[in-house]
Amino acid sequence: MTEGMTTDTEPVTVPRRVYNSLKAGLVAGTVDDVLHTVLRDPSNRTLHPGDGFGRVVAWVWERDRDEAVLLLADYLAGLREHHERAGDLGPRVRLDEMLAGLQLALPGGFTDGVQLADYTRRTIRGYYSVAD
Repeated sequence: MTEGMTTDTEPVTVPRRVYNSLKAGLVAGTVDDVLHTVLRDPSNRTLHPGDGFGRVVAWVWERDRDEAVLLLADYLAGLREHHERAGDLGPRVRLDEMLAGLQLALPGGFTDGVQLADYTRRTIRGYYSVAD
């Protein structure tokens, strides 16, 4: 490997406020992408957040389950109300609809998909009270 190059698995340390900004940016961009995709073809309302989002959720889940649920609560809130086009989507995004799309994005080899969905259903209301 060339000096100065890094590997995909090399850890990066960032301050908490930077980490929180990275997560917020990921959520905002993912919500934007998902809404634009679904609004472009309303007949296909699969809320696939993309593999990058799935990788991040899986990574966060493996370190702190509650932090992963908070990330998903922010994502659901964006799909439902925070994005300027959330109201254009038609029927309100359901929690199970969001979780079904997430399952498509989780990385191969991630074996906690069912646990993540079950835990999220049980705990998300602590972060987003209107989640259903």
